[in-house]
Amino acid sequence: MPHSILGFIVRINSTALNATKTYLTRLEQPIDNISMNLSSIEFFVELGSLFLFNETYSIEVSFYPEGKNGRNTLIRETIKKPEKDVCGKATQDIAKSWVPSFDPLTVNEITADVEVEFLPAPTSLCITHYSLYIQSMSSNRILDYVMVKATGNETRPRHTFKSMPREEKLMINLLATEPSKEQCVCTHFRCITVKSNEFTIPKMVHRSN
Repeated sequence: MPHSILGFIVRINSTALNATKTYLTRLEQPIDNISMNLSSIEFFVELGSLFLFNETYSIEVSFYPEGKNGRNTLIRETIKKPEKDVCGKATQDIAKSWVPSFDPLTVNEITADVEVEFLPAPTSLCITHYSLYIQSMSSNRILDYVMVKATGNETRPRHTFKSMPREEKLMINLLATEPSKEQCVCTHFRCITVKSNEFTIPKMVHRSN
């Protein structure tokens, strides 16, 4: 009988360097059973300054602990470096492999404001706008939405969601997008929505003297 799944092991092999790096990401709660037809698991591993242009990598994902749960080897991937650092057909093809990433969220427990800061795509990837949502997981509602424009001059765009509800499970969603009147690389490629961890703004406790 398969073991409970506690997390995932990600192995990344560089063909040029003939070296393998291994990463372990743990689930908040173990998974005891997975239906091959009905269940899917989504997780993200953020790896900074690891991949290089024009290098070939193979990525292998397996359950943790491995045991008899098995593993899955993904196809090899090479990201070609664009000849010119400007938006164009070649860089749009590269954009499908790019994923945005959050900085740690800043939650003001006094005002119930949530500040979001993220790393934008290089300007050569033709992605200039981002849809930013804050969602209540408790009520399954979108509480607020904004489209953020990245001019290319700032290193990290930011936005503050004001006066969010307390004692609810909240989540931030970030997606590369474009205004409807403009062509978007996501029209041709499935841009990935990045989700923050769930968090809660605690209730204010008023103490009388």
